[in-house]
Amino acid sequence: MTGLSFARTKDGGSLRVWLLSLVMVPIVGIGAAAALEITSHISTVRSDQKVERIVQATVDINRVRADLQLEMLPALTGSLVANPQLRTALGLTPTQTQQLAATIAQVPKLRKSTDAALSTLAARTDLDSLGTRTQAQVKQLRATIDSGTYPHTAFEAGIEVLDTLSAAQNDQTAAAIRIGLDPASNRALIDLAMVTRAVQFAGEQTPFFVGAQFPGVVSPEATAQTLWVQAWGSYQAWSSAILEQTSASTRAVWSKAINSLVVKSVDDIWDQTTGKPTFVGTLPTLKVVLSDAQRNSALSGAQDYSVALVLDSARAQQTAATRALAIIVGLCLLVIAASLAAARWAQRALTKPLERLARQATEVSQGELIDVAISGPHEVRTVARGLSESVNSLRTIQAQAAAVAAGDLDSRVVATPVPGALGAVVHASVSRIVGAIRDRESAQNALAHRAAHDPLTELPNRGEALALIEGALHRAQRSGTQTALMFVDLDHFKAVNDKLGHAAGDAVLQTMSRRMKALMRAGDTVARLGGDEFVILLESVTDEGGCYRLAERIVAAAAEPIPVGQREARIGASVGVAICRDGNVDASRLLLEADAAVYRAKSSGRGQIAVFDEDLRSELADRIGLEQALVNALQRDEFVLHYQPLVDLNNASIIGVEALIRWNRPGVGLVGPDTFIPTAEGSALIDDIGQWVLEAATAQLAEWSSANPALNELTMSVNISGRHLCSAQLPEEVAHVLATSGVAARRLIIEITETVLVDSPIAKHNMKRLQELGVLIALDDFGTGHTSIGQLPSLPVDILKIDRSFVASDEPGNQDLLHLMVAAAHAFDLTVVAEGIEYEHQAHSLRGAQVETGQGFLFARPCSPSEVMEYLSSNPPRPGIGARTHSPRHAARPLQTFPATVVGDVSSLDSAGSGRHGHSAKTS
Repeated sequence: MTGLSFARTKDGGSLRVWLLSLVMVPIVGIGAAAALEITSHISTVRSDQKVERIVQATVDINRVRADLQLEMLPALTGSLVANPQLRTALGLTPTQTQQLAATIAQVPKLRKSTDAALSTLAARTDLDSLGTRTQAQVKQLRATIDSGTYPHTAFEAGIEVLDTLSAAQNDQTAAAIRIGLDPASNRALIDLAMVTRAVQFAGEQTPFFVGAQFPGVVSPEATAQTLWVQAWGSYQAWSSAILEQTSASTRAVWSKAINSLVVKSVDDIWDQTTGKPTFVGTLPTLKVVLSDAQRNSALSGAQDYSVALVLDSARAQQTAATRALAIIVGLCLLVIAASLAAARWAQRALTKPLERLARQATEVSQGELIDVAISGPHEVRTVARGLSESVNSLRTIQAQAAAVAAGDLDSRVVATPVPGALGAVVHASVSRIVGAIRDRESAQNALAHRAAHDPLTELPNRGEALALIEGALHRAQRSGTQTALMFVDLDHFKAVNDKLGHAAGDAVLQTMSRRMKALMRAGDTVARLGGDEFVILLESVTDEGGCYRLAERIVAAAAEPIPVGQREARIGASVGVAICRDGNVDASRLLLEADAAVYRAKSSGRGQIAVFDEDLRSELADRIGLEQALVNALQRDEFVLHYQPLVDLNNASIIGVEALIRWNRPGVGLVGPDTFIPTAEGSALIDDIGQWVLEAATAQLAEWSSANPALNELTMSVNISGRHLCSAQLPEEVAHVLATSGVAARRLIIEITETVLVDSPIAKHNMKRLQELGVLIALDDFGTGHTSIGQLPSLPVDILKIDRSFVASDEPGNQDLLHLMVAAAHAFDLTVVAEGIEYEHQAHSLRGAQVETGQGFLFARPCSPSEVMEYLSSNPPRPGIGARTHSPRHAARPLQTFPATVVGDVSSLDSAGSGRHGHSAKTS
């Protein structure tokens, strides 16, 4: 038997059977194992695909939730701010109102984004009609918001929709976790669930916060406060959980998001206001509203990163399973072929290399980029060589990804192409990513530069200057050095604009910027605050005298002619110097000190230099104290109005009154406007005071008319400052006070002082809008400013008020000029009012010049409302200025004046011998 077996082995008969039997055993085993492995990998691929669909569903739900949240807040805010009383109660500044209006104006665009996301969600068939239901809810929600009638209903409905979407999103994430993937994918899914919860609670904070600021309007006070505190606490808890329990990469991305400037600034506000159920202030609330979109975007970026991790992990597992399937099939074929060819050859020449190759392939499939050994038969070496080249390609891709992630975009490996079609696709993708990153960096750098620099001179702007000053002061405080700030105000710059044009003015500003920079030391900074105002920041000042000498060089440089085309412009400069010796002030204070110094320099004559000293410090402290006292006066209702009559010069009947402000200052008594109006005009307080005068004067006029219907034709003149005139909100303020008081627009006269009338498109636009309301516009103090008779046809005015200097002068030239101004006014269909009439012969002369109306001490001094009412009750007025014509007057009657008791009551508040108190007797 042994011999027979040996003989058959030699001639191949029994050996083929033995080899076949030998081969069939591993083939059957390998086939069974391969089938199980293939089944397992197919299941893995399907699970991964299902997780991808679920995660994509959460992405679609989250997009709808985030877009709806971004849309709802400005829409609700717009509905609230549309209420004039609420807007007035908020005390928004013009800048804040513009910022809020810009945010509200984004609502249509945000709604389009929400609709697009809803369409995507509605197209999904795996979410049980969630998209179509949400579309209907959003439509109803918008209708409620746009009606503006039930803000609390809109708020609660919006929160309900957001809660529904958040719950659906969380259900999807939980379903993905239950499928059970590899540990890395499960870890990524859990991280995503935690980040999603944190982002959801973060998104609820701003609506609840705003709701808490409007108790009883957006939602019940207790409900809003409770919801806000719960959302804030939940967000903090989930954020802490992310930082403690998630993977290192997720923690890093989340930490970067919550420590970004916009998120941290809003979180700081909420940290400071947690537990305070009352209104925390317009500025913090406005900042939260304006920052909401950026804050949500920053936090959503972390959520997007977590989504990407889950998808990448699932896809990597799917790819690995697919690759493993291919490898298994290939190995099976190789084993079958080798077994059929020769068992011994397979044992000696094929099995070991294949085993080694299989081991290496497994390691590579598990992400180990090992060195692949190339040995064995030619075919095995070919496979090993291909695997080795694939490993090298993967190493190159890995190195490229690491370089891009590290920001090393100029690395040689980034530019190295990977062989093959896949390598070409990967290289093209890396190149596009690198290009996009570089484009974004360039755009960000350009935006940052534009935001911090003046576009005309390329110097740091006001905001950047304040930041630089603040930084210099901090460094000075640490090092114990001195910091100097120079405030440079160009002289005669307006004349250059008026005579040579704005292009010449721009050239002058650019030339002066270059000249000042040429005089600076390395490390010193020149910045432009705006207009013709510059500041120079000097750090580590050791010689205060050197600052003064530098200021002299700046004045000298400004005095040199500046070529402008074929002509030359000549200007000058006044310089104020403020020195901080210990860094113990803030940037705003140092700038205020330098501003006070330059104001003294300009007051001393053009081209002067002034240094901030103790006298100026005392003056500045007094001014700041007075500003605060004026703020308190507005809050405590310390201002009062007195009224000076306007009379018809032909019959001495009263046709109207002019409102003149007084301050009943505690401990002082009645204070004339000379004391406080200049200070108010230097800040936004003048707008608030002007608005108060409008409200008080129209309310008083309405009260008089209600008490005595015979006063229904009496007019009320109110002075508006040049600064207030340029406020975009002025027409709405006037319309509001007219509607509130019920006074007819034709009975209100807005007086604009001619000396402060500027060539401002906003000012002229506001004057035209006031005329469209029916309000009359009076040009006050005509003849003392820059307005010429030739400009009258282009000015939107109805009344011309002749300055008292022309009334008081007996010089023939002035009288001729007065007649010319009256004739010109009548030619342009303007009513004329003469101010400061003190004597009968002045009134007689004005009647001869055909002046219709006058006011002054000859008739009455400013008096209290009760005194005006007492006199008007027995001497009802005639139709006001708006109802009169400009035809010549004849048969004049003797003038009648207020009783002596009325004339003398407030004489202490007016200059002796003057018909009125000039500009200081007004709000401007």
